[in-house]
Amino acid sequence: MNLLLNKGMFLETVINHANEYYNDNNIALISKINVNINLVKVENKQITKANFKKNFNCDYIGIYQGIYLEFEAKETYKDYFSIVNLKKDQHDKLTRVQEHLGLGFLIIYFHNFNKYFIVSITKINLLKSSDKKIPMSWFEDYGYELFMSKNIVFDYIKGVNQLINCI
Repeated sequence: MNLLLNKGMFLETVINHANEYYNDNNIALISKINVNINLVKVENKQITKANFKKNFNCDYIGIYQGIYLEFEAKETYKDYFSIVNLKKDQHDKLTRVQEHLGLGFLIIYFHNFNKYFIVSITKINLLKSSDKKIPMSWFEDYGYELFMSKNIVFDYIKGVNQLINCI
């Protein structure tokens, strides 16, 4: 399978399994938000043309310990994360979540290093507007590294706890 054809799906799959675990064990209530599409053309019960509607929400929304969460899951095969991969609408929404005392953040997976990081949108907003490529070392300094737990669950709630402690 060509990994580039499955862009973004690895991290989402890992997060979806974690959310199932969190939901089943009453740890948090977090859901994936589906992408909205406009059907343009349907032939023989098959969608042959569609385009994306503007989506106000990010990838995931939920609640944890009384705090509203909203976040984006992003992947990169580089040793940096390109900020252009965070759409303006996504960035603006995460910033507004923070302004309303929720928790807006990113989870970034660096494929080539098999490393996951969580970082609040507040930290991203401190970057200069000229910073288009954020090196992995920046995430090591300003984010929190995430790990798989012993029961093979991607335990990103530990990172959420770190972000909550910094509010």
